[in-house]
Amino acid sequence: MTVTRLEDLPNELWLELFVYFTWSELNSTWFQWKLNNRIQMLAEVARNRVALSLSSISFTTYGQCLHCFEHEHPMIAYRITSLLLNESAVSNEIINRWLENDTSFLPRIRQCTVYIDLVNRSVRTNVILLIRRHASILRRIVFYFDRVDRYYSILKMLIEQGISLHTMQFIIIRDNRYYEWGSSLAECATYSHQIFTFPNTVRLRLSLQHISDLALLMQCDTLPRIEHLHITMENGIYTSHKLHNEYEDTSCLTLCPNDFNINRASLTHLRTLQLRQVAITNVIVLIQHVKSMSQVESLILMNCNVKDKNELIVFKSCITNFMICLRCLHFVLYLSAEIKLENIDLYWFNLGHHTVAYEINELMVLYTVPYLLNSQRQVYNHTFGRQSTINNNITHIQWTIDRDPLSINTTLTHFQHVNSLVLFFDIKEMNINLDSWHVLLPFLRHLKLNFDSNPIKSDKSYDRSVTPNHYRCFILEQFRQCASVLEYLTLYWSDIRLLLKHSSSPWPFVRQLNILMESCTNIPSASLIKRLPTNKAFPQLQYLSFGGRRFSLTPPKPLATRILLCFDALVSSSSKFIMLHMNRCCGTHRSVPFTSRDILLTLLTERVRSRSDHYSSSKIVIDSNEEIIIWL
Repeated sequence: MTVTRLEDLPNELWLELFVYFTWSELNSTWFQWKLNNRIQMLAEVARNRVALSLSSISFTTYGQCLHCFEHEHPMIAYRITSLLLNESAVSNEIINRWLENDTSFLPRIRQCTVYIDLVNRSVRTNVILLIRRHASILRRIVFYFDRVDRYYSILKMLIEQGISLHTMQFIIIRDNRYYEWGSSLAECATYSHQIFTFPNTVRLRLSLQHISDLALLMQCDTLPRIEHLHITMENGIYTSHKLHNEYEDTSCLTLCPNDFNINRASLTHLRTLQLRQVAITNVIVLIQHVKSMSQVESLILMNCNVKDKNELIVFKSCITNFMICLRCLHFVLYLSAEIKLENIDLYWFNLGHHTVAYEINELMVLYTVPYLLNSQRQVYNHTFGRQSTINNNITHIQWTIDRDPLSINTTLTHFQHVNSLVLFFDIKEMNINLDSWHVLLPFLRHLKLNFDSNPIKSDKSYDRSVTPNHYRCFILEQFRQCASVLEYLTLYWSDIRLLLKHSSSPWPFVRQLNILMESCTNIPSASLIKRLPTNKAFPQLQYLSFGGRRFSLTPPKPLATRILLCFDALVSSSSKFIMLHMNRCCGTHRSVPFTSRDILLTLLTERVRSRSDHYSSSKIVIDSNEEIIIWL
């Protein structure tokens, strides 16, 4: 039998294979692997042909950005298929040039991703206009939101413009269960004098707060071509903040047959349905009263509440009697601790020969594995981490540790594929055990540590989290050693000071440092700031931001002085530093008088650009949320 090795494939097949990679993917795979010289040369040829992505990280300085758009962009524009808008200054430049040149600027654009809270108001408005203009060539749009008040405003604009692309995703990053949303989808459409429908959409991901919106989406004239639907209910039916046997009043959160137009409640093309934080009673109503549910091949239920065993019995009956085409059933269900499951129940849930696991931690968690997690998972202490069957698809973890700190080791063993971790650490007493941190985190690139708050106790202002300094230093040092490729670090200023005071070892790969400020804390002194981009702290630092506390633009001159002292300290101690960002991701605020913004912008621009010829093309931006960005 003839055996063909991968490296023996002819050149033509290799070049055909490389077509399916982007420029960055080629760099991070075949160029790093260096299998042999021939494949390396073919990858080099392909790199000059494959698709490109345009974003703020495409440039290191603002001058390079201008040079690229003036001289290089016309030659590579036809290769750009993906656009990422996640920073105000570059995003504004991109959008303005796109508006001016229209179809010639991005003639082959297929995907647009926008971090709504990281771009200013004009970019948000214009990007919707451009999406409408290029709806015939755009295939996928993704919006990320930190704040729910902007969520429905963007949806309303899309409805007004009649935008419906093949794939549309509206993803809320933060936990917004404590905020009331402005309106429902139906109200958005009514306000816009439009019929709510996405006629061309095949894949859709939405977050909802009103259960009536879920019923609206299941009407055939709302999503006539939908094949893959992903819905998250943001009302917090189950909440990790309530870890005892309490359920929110669901009387107004429950579907009933009257919510549907039964004759029109059918999505004829629907094949994959994923529901997150939708109570199991609502899932049952969908299965019983939406005709197209019988055609669904994959049903994924994440974080769904089950009030009693009767609901489980009905759910099992619905799956057996109605879901006749079902090939894949994945679920994570939350049950009251009083619900007693017998072996016969567990045997039934052992569908497709997957393991059924359950753990009782005041609330019972019942789930099949492996299961899809959509790259995010909230973990209370170690509830999921101790399961040896945890899925390697988990890439984002929000983890709260307020007891049993020794579970850190056991949990990290199963989180080695995580690239983003938000850790709330609230331990007042612990036995420091160096051996418990022998696990490396080879993929962890984003880390946010919070020792000062605990989301589980967020409603108890009198019980504030206070983790002792020596524990903080220990945890920081362990992450420094274990996370070998960490690039983005978010810490409170008090913990940065601890790090500068007690640690003499560098964080060698950190390029972006986000400092969170307490409400009463001023901008740190220039002498302390100067110590950040050094060989003893963050030798590769390129981006520094201050968030958590808003600095008012009034009066502008004192603020300009403090910012410029900070800026001078950074650039004098590092040749790699390129961006300073103030008021990052703070709530909307308008200083009085409005002229303060213009005065501050003028002062910063004159000082930065006059510092040297090297900074003559620097960009200084103060956006509509009064976020201040100095980009070299």
